Amino acid sequence: MTTRWMGVALIVAGLAAGAPAWGQQLPFQAPQPQPEPIPYAPPPVGVGPGGPGLAGPGATFPYPGASAGHPEEDCCTGPCQAFHQGCGWYSGIGIMALRRQRLGNTAFAVFDLSNAGDTGIGAPPNAPVAVDFDNLGALFALGGRATLGYRTDCAALEFSGFYLPDDERGVQVIAPGRLDAVFINPPPGFTGTNGLFQQADRIRATFRSGLGNAEINGRWFSNEQPGPQFLLGVRYVDLQERFQIFTDDDSLSRLPRSPARSATYTSRTFNRIVAPQLGIACDKCLCDWLAVGGSLKGAWGVNFVHSDLLLQRGDGLVGLSTDNARTRFSHLYEVGLFVDIHCVDRARLRIGYNFLWLVDVAEAVDQIDYNLANPNGTRNNNGSVFYQGPLIELQLTY
Repeated sequence: MTTRWMGVALIVAGLAAGAPAWGQQLPFQAPQPQPEPIPYAPPPVGVGPGGPGLAGPGATFPYPGASAGHPEEDCCTGPCQAFHQGCGWYSGIGIMALRRQRLGNTAFAVFDLSNAGDTGIGAPPNAPVAVDFDNLGALFALGGRATLGYRTDCAALEFSGFYLPDDERGVQVIAPGRLDAVFINPPPGFTGTNGLFQQADRIRATFRSGLGNAEINGRWFSNEQPGPQFLLGVRYVDLQERFQIFTDDDSLSRLPRSPARSATYTSRTFNRIVAPQLGIACDKCLCDWLAVGGSLKGAWGVNFVHSDLLLQRGDGLVGLSTDNARTRFSHLYEVGLFVDIHCVDRARLRIGYNFLWLVDVAEAVDQIDYNLANPNGTRNNNGSVFYQGPLIELQLTY
């Protein structure tokens, strides 16, 4: 009996040791940290061979310079960048104004203060200047310009040009019996009253100039790396000038008036330059709608020069008439600075300022020889003409 109850007691004690009592709290254990999930980034969206979708071999990005990993660091987008994309035609039309440099300060008429009457004797060398070339001021001609080109991914072929119609300036001095033109040795029939060019009543000078330009250029550039554009082409420049001096001997101080006592001396030059051209141009987008840039061009070639001189009396009598044609080497340089305002994706407004320098050309005022015994003039081909002025042009892509 005792042995049996002792066995039962051992079994109960064993069960009590292996199971927790009711109401007993287990010790708290913090959860083990789990590894972070690998972040997922979708591949960049591009335009693959099959159209818009995930970037893959052969995909391109929305604008030149865009990268797959950091689109937010790429160059600006919007109309400024869109204007330069794709292949196709582009054009421009606008207006420009160029101001020609002054003609210098050489005097061609002086005041005769001798009070000796109509003697036919010229004024002394220190006589006060009545009129010189500088009195004519600087010509400021207004004209039009146009551009037409076709662009591929890395090159363009472009036709461009401008035309400034003849602009004329004049100056007149009136002083009856007190004006001496600086011409000497007039031909027969140009004696007037004791010399047509001495003690004159009126002297008038006019200067006229016109300028035309046409060029064809190839442009090469990188569509993926924005930078300079290189230019190679051919350029044609047409410069025409005319300078006239009208002398009226006695129409105000002696009656009756006679056209035989007046004369006009005319000098005309034509420079037609055909030259190969090299250049460089660049532009930079500052924001979505604004860009700045510039260009530099140089051309070196042949100049077909034509000049003529004419001395004609008021009644039509010709005292001298010469005509000369020659060829020579001439060169020119052009610098342009501009700001582009991009209105929409396919249009922009260009506002700029141009500088143009023609070197080794024949100027009308340089052909004059005041010794009328030399009918051929000076034939000076070493002149240079400098122009500068603003432009505004609307440019479109198609």
